[in-house]
Amino acid sequence: MRAIRLSRSYLKPTTGVAVMLVVFLFSELVSWLASYPINLLKMQQVGGVLPYLWLVLRSLLIPEVMTALIVVWLLNQAHRWFGIEQVESNWRSILGYKLIFLPVLALSFIFFNPVTETVRFLLEGYPRYSLSTFWNVYLAGTFSWPIYIRYLALVLVVGYALLTISLLGDLHRQTSLSPTR
Repeated sequence: MRAIRLSRSYLKPTTGVAVMLVVFLFSELVSWLASYPINLLKMQQVGGVLPYLWLVLRSLLIPEVMTALIVVWLLNQAHRWFGIEQVESNWRSILGYKLIFLPVLALSFIFFNPVTETVRFLLEGYPRYSLSTFWNVYLAGTFSWPIYIRYLALVLVVGYALLTISLLGDLHRQTSLSPTR
């Protein structure tokens, strides 16, 4: 097989959310293993296990689902914009294919941050919504280098995991459909 035809069958919102969930659960596990006393104190301060889970769900997980959905959309759009329909099945071509998406993933913060932070504000700020808090804390306050760098790591992991899963899925589908020699 000389080229892998890209159907992007795994580059879907459900896959994006699943990958984000795996990354989230892994990071939460590492956080608890690395700083158990601090996390236990946080859990006690919010009132126990269920309030802590609700806090994590509304402050972290649900907003980051929006990030995953927008990253999936941007990756699919980039395939269309750049006219990428196949990748040669050698390491150099696959690396080149992946590098094409580096600027897309690096600039994706501009697209997903306002949406993610709006969802976070709506979930955290209820019932005391304030336009000044929304603007200063959740929108303008999040366009900073430290937050960008933190998100960049997450987006690169999720984005490249999605591209790899999709590429491997297409490769598997084509090799299982091709006749054996």
